[in-house]
Amino acid sequence: MYYFLKEDFDVLLQEIQAIDNCIKLAAKEMGLSCQYSSETFHDNFAFEQAERDRNMWSNHIHKLIEVRNNANIIVPSPNQGKVSIGRTVKIRDLSSLTEKTFQIGSYMILNTKKTKEIMKLSYDAPLPKALIGAKEGDQRETFLGGKKHCFLILKVE
Repeated sequence: MYYFLKEDFDVLLQEIQAIDNCIKLAAKEMGLSCQYSSETFHDNFAFEQAERDRNMWSNHIHKLIEVRNNANIIVPSPNQGKVSIGRTVKIRDLSSLTEKTFQIGSYMILNTKKTKEIMKLSYDAPLPKALIGAKEGDQRETFLGGKKHCFLILKVE
């Protein structure tokens, strides 16, 4: 199961449609390339390139369709100070004393329109994965880049 915020799921659907159009265009190019040469595919660069493009887009769309078919749209729950998908989290790394603020987003972050200057991280990324379920004031430990880190959850919005 892949979890999505509605805005990212809508962009996923648009992406699938755009790739479908690219596949159709590549197939059309394959047909056109055969009209200008006595060779249908052998030693016909235009045909071979269009075929490569069609195969590339087909592989990509199959992956996205699998994600779409196994997607579940999440509506963020009312804020109860608990780290979850859709929430903005402010943390402090207790070893370096640096603070970071980010939003926990969908499986795939596709809606890149910025409403705030806050970075979005997929819930499936290592840091958000370690923090999900924690509450303000909780500490969570995880390994990032081969190093053990301890984070204090300062604020959940």
